[in-house]
Amino acid sequence: YEKAAGWALFHGKTERAIAALNNSKDERLKLVSTALAGYAVSNHDTPSQANSLWSKMCRNLSLEMSDPYLRAMFSYIASGNWLDVLQEKELSLQDRIGIALRFLDDEELNDFLHNTTAKVILDGDIDGVILTGLTSEGVSLFENYINNSCDVQTASLALSFCVPKKFKDTRVMKWIESYRTLLDQWEMFHIRAKFDITRGK
Repeated sequence: YEKAAGWALFHGKTERAIAALNNSKDERLKLVSTALAGYAVSNHDTPSQANSLWSKMCRNLSLEMSDPYLRAMFSYIASGNWLDVLQEKELSLQDRIGIALRFLDDEELNDFLHNTTAKVILDGDIDGVILTGLTSEGVSLFENYINNSCDVQTASLALSFCVPKKFKDTRVMKWIESYRTLLDQWEMFHIRAKFDITRGK
């Protein structure tokens, strides 16, 4: 319900967001829908003490919510600024990219994509492959991912499709060899042979 309401609000469909929250059996979400209805009827175009109070209340609510979509919703209705929504790190990367593509201007979008790409590479966030692709930047992302997780299998399987066919990288070749050795140690010879055959195609 929270995610559906969040996306409805992000697309300017406040009534649908309210309906999504009202469809829940959770009393807490029904209360949130009431607050959202207050946003829908308030006039945000004219600054007033009431609107200032409303924004402050929404900002406070956004800090108290445990669900990231509810936090993002109240953060947005408090400020009207999509950059505030994009600061909600618990929203999935795909959702944040979708919001950025839809609502940011070119300069803001460029900054967001540049900074986010640098962050996912540094963090080894495997979801960031949608930004880096299976490129040299993607290899750097996987390197940090392996350093964090020791999961050489995922990196080997993903990157074996492009290394060395599309480009060469000694890191990937080492990971692939480590993965092949692991399969042999686990006596998974058929899987290792199938992996080698698939890589050779």
